[in-house]
Amino acid sequence: MDDSVFTSANKNSTISNYNNNIFNGCVINFNPNTVLIKAVTATVLIVIAGLLSSYITYELNNGESTLLSKLFDLDEEQNIPTFFSYFLLSFCCFLLIIIYLQQRGLKSKWSTYWLFLAIMFFILSFDEAASIHERFSLPVRTYLGTTGWLRFGWIIPAGFFVSTIGLMYIRFIISLPGRIATLSFLSGILYVGGALFMEMPEGAYAQVHGENNFIFHIITILEETFEMMGLSLYLYTLTLFLSCSSHENSKYR
Repeated sequence: MDDSVFTSANKNSTISNYNNNIFNGCVINFNPNTVLIKAVTATVLIVIAGLLSSYITYELNNGESTLLSKLFDLDEEQNIPTFFSYFLLSFCCFLLIIIYLQQRGLKSKWSTYWLFLAIMFFILSFDEAASIHERFSLPVRTYLGTTGWLRFGWIIPAGFFVSTIGLMYIRFIISLPGRIATLSFLSGILYVGGALFMEMPEGAYAQVHGENNFIFHIITILEETFEMMGLSLYLYTLTLFLSCSSHENSKYR
């Protein structure tokens, strides 16, 4: 028999096994605990640097920005905290794409939900880099006359969007393995709580006292801390899901 037949068969077998490994999550071999520790450590260091820079700027330097504040001010864009949040969102997007491919390979009925999550995280990462959502605040405030707790008017359309997505994903969250479902819910609460709901006391304070003071920046730092911690926890959740065996993932289908 022609040796090429055996060569072809072996090659097909190798490709098949490789594809199975990808779909079972074995190629992406991140340690969930290591991912969580590194993400949380980076978050803590950035928050400490942000607090220190804001204290120096507003309590010691009469509001004059310093190099430290330009690098670590959590209320500014295009600096280290922004880059880190962008990285977390992009990493989540990458892992969600891998999970989508895995679940599609397993013919899971929930695979499109993972794909839609990946798309949303891609949009969020782009928004983090370009700060598009903040451009809606003034038009909404002007049109609706929002003040105080709703000073940052973009949270109104964002609130409707998040509520709609939340209702759409209830069955999906319930379908997840118990620990993954709990962690997904908690990470979502942390992230949305920071990104959306912390904007309300932030707006109320800014309405009365303005934005160029230390207290306002503390509220902003709390907001960003919730966001980064939520993303760090979700990274852990996704890597934990990918580290599950093919047997556990087949039960999830």
